[in-house]
Amino acid sequence: MKTGDLEFEATVEGIKGLIVRLDRG
Repeated sequence: MKTGDLEFEATVEGIKGLIVRLDRG
C-alpha cells in the first residue's frame, strides 16, 4: 500500500461524504 493510495482513498471518501450531504440537502 502506497501513500498515494491512502490519499486517493481519503479523497474518494470525502467526495462520497459531500454527495451524501448534498443529497440530504
